Amino acid sequence: MKKINFKNSRFVNTFVSLPLKGIHPTLPRFCFVGRSNVGKSSLINHLCDQQRLAKVSGVPGKTQAINLFAVDEQIYLFDLPGYGFSETGKNLQNSWGKLMEGFLLEYRPHVLLLTDSRHPLFASDEQMMDWLHLHDMPYTLIATKADKLNTSSKHKKTVEIQKKFAAPTLFYSVHSVEGKHSLLQNIQKICQEQSALKESPQPALA
Repeated sequence: MKKINFKNSRFVNTFVSLPLKGIHPTLPRFCFVGRSNVGKSSLINHLCDQQRLAKVSGVPGKTQAINLFAVDEQIYLFDLPGYGFSETGKNLQNSWGKLMEGFLLEYRPHVLLLTDSRHPLFASDEQMMDWLHLHDMPYTLIATKADKLNTSSKHKKTVEIQKKFAAPTLFYSVHSVEGKHSLLQNIQKICQEQSALKESPQPALA
């Protein structure tokens, strides 16, 4: 796989139900998951160097669907609805849960799980991580709004997470370059590993 040009990104479609029609079955998939207003859309825009690629809402729970973006025609990025809060009502929030769970189990993307670095892990964040472990889902934990923390606070956040989940933490800020290069490298590496796995010869059946 060649180096991915994240600046060459485009919006593809919005989905409110499964299955997702019209997507390429073999392209690597990454999805952004996290509480409402944790900064998923802002991170996508920052990662792809486009201010308006993903719509950013100031109202928690505003995004009510799965938004799909194609990056360099090589990978897919999915922006999933936020969890943990909804102004649109309990029933709709329950339907979001079913949509997210169905999508994750059926399409099994690499999950980019965002948590607000300024706060301890919320119960919903811990529940999400437990769910990912239960279903053996690959994920990368990203602590957003890292520009608000000093070095000591980042260390405390890392210790808090590792005590519970032994998960490496990538600190990210959309107001600087912090974390961006590491995340780009991580995504590229995952894609190369997936590509190598697909190309490796399969053992002959007995």
